[in-house]
Amino acid sequence: MTINAVVIDPESSCPNTIYLRNVEYEDGTGVGLASVIVDEFSRRNISFDKLLGFGSDGASVMTGSDRGVKGILLRKQPHMIHIHCMAHRLALFTSQAAKSVPNICEYQRFLTNLFYYFKASPSREQELHQEQAILNHLVLKYKEIHAVRWLSCYEAVLYRTIDPLLSYLHQRVAAKDPKSKGLLKKMASTQFVYITYLMMDVLPIVMKLCLKYQEKSLDIGQAKVC
Repeated sequence: MTINAVVIDPESSCPNTIYLRNVEYEDGTGVGLASVIVDEFSRRNISFDKLLGFGSDGASVMTGSDRGVKGILLRKQPHMIHIHCMAHRLALFTSQAAKSVPNICEYQRFLTNLFYYFKASPSREQELHQEQAILNHLVLKYKEIHAVRWLSCYEAVLYRTIDPLLSYLHQRVAAKDPKSKGLLKKMASTQFVYITYLMMDVLPIVMKLCLKYQEKSLDIGQAKVC
């Protein structure tokens, strides 16, 4: 565990993030994690009255009211504020919303197949990059969608380089490549085009919000309620 602390300067009221130390531990339960934090307070002779807030990823070991880290720390400092990381919550509800739409799930499977199509052959990837450069598009690699990587679908969606991809797949089909034929057939469907344009409208906005939530200067006290 890497232990950091955000310390408020009593004179300027400005926060500073301070690295404390790395700690090895064996017990990954809420009790085990909380004990490491409690030991660090005792080791540095810091009163729990100084503990103002605790941020976590929302996992049960973190947020449990009984044996979770939040519950144990709240018994040490009842006035502590717990915040579930806003960027993490955004990633969770967007991924969960996508799972409830079969067409979106099918679209994500296509993106995964496309990623592995190029990952399996460096020469294919190089040829695609050449096609992107010839057509004056961004030279981009297709990324894999990961459940643990925040909004990885934004990097995977291909609308930024869709023309070079179509051109390249047509060339591969002419060269009797069966895999490219299957990919091209999928991209030729009306549903695929609709979802791509939907993603083009939605994902940049959501990604911008996600990055905003990760800014060090973000102050939730200044947020305006519409």
